[in-house]
Amino acid sequence: MTLILLLLFILPNIIFQVTNSCFLADTVHIYVVSQLPRKSPPLFLHCASGNDEVGYHTLHKNDTFEWKFCDNPLGNITLYFCHFWWGPQQRAFRVFDDDVRKSCLGDECHWAVWADDDFNNIVSQYFPNCKFEKS
Repeated sequence: MTLILLLLFILPNIIFQVTNSCFLADTVHIYVVSQLPRKSPPLFLHCASGNDEVGYHTLHKNDTFEWKFCDNPLGNITLYFCHFWWGPQQRAFRVFDDDVRKSCLGDECHWAVWADDDFNNIVSQYFPNCKFEKS
């Protein structure tokens, strides 16, 4: 009996490591695209959740950063945020949580970052029904 219980806990981890897929959970894909002006400074971003460090990245005009993760199958809320820097401007946005999840296009969540009309602030917008084409 102990061996069976042990296998029930170990087997899912082995499957995950071998297949690099989510076991009993949805794989969620997050896409962030820079729509800042072509000759402007690059967009720097840092994304993370409470237990997953996605890292620091640099995006130029039309560059896309993407990552995937296993959503929590137990109903606990998964929260990811991204902190953006563009020249002297900086903003932080929640790019995935329970509310965003309801509006995602299946397992994909798409975000764009651009400058406001005066080029004084960066703006982030979620596009629930959009797939960005890589340039």
